[in-house]
Amino acid sequence: MSFREIHYTFGPETTLREIQKKYSERQMILYRSVSTESRFMLLDVSGKESIFKGGLSYQVYQKFNFTTSNWDALLEMRYLTLDNEEQKVFHSIVDSWDRKDARPFGLDSTIITKSEKHNFEYMMLNFWEGEEDFMDWDNATDNALAKFGHAGNKGALVTVYKKVG
Repeated sequence: MSFREIHYTFGPETTLREIQKKYSERQMILYRSVSTESRFMLLDVSGKESIFKGGLSYQVYQKFNFTTSNWDALLEMRYLTLDNEEQKVFHSIVDSWDRKDARPFGLDSTIITKSEKHNFEYMMLNFWEGEEDFMDWDNATDNALAKFGHAGNKGALVTVYKKVG
């Protein structure tokens, strides 16, 4: 599957399921937040123009080891705001992830996207083999991405989701 854009929105499970049903010709995946069970996200990877009025859209910039089966894995969404110098460092780090032995342990694949409105806003979709692997890496002192912040904050904005049936 080849897609160049990712669109998503948040809302109640019933509303998002109705959207999925109404647009059944699109590939849309429903996720539930790991930390807040009442928080749901609908991800549209159909490659078509966004149907979400208040949703978010990102251009796919790079993919590592991604296959459609990855949608079932634990999904970490990591939002970063990177100036020009930080972008160079960021890209050197994630470019090495093309090799499995250079990726954090348990990280199966990654999709790197950039905001359609702000070219310094990045969102990473990291697909993990398990929640423990993600937690170990996220809390590790050698996590090279931990030094990048988001929207003026010291750290990145990180949310974790599991696919809903």
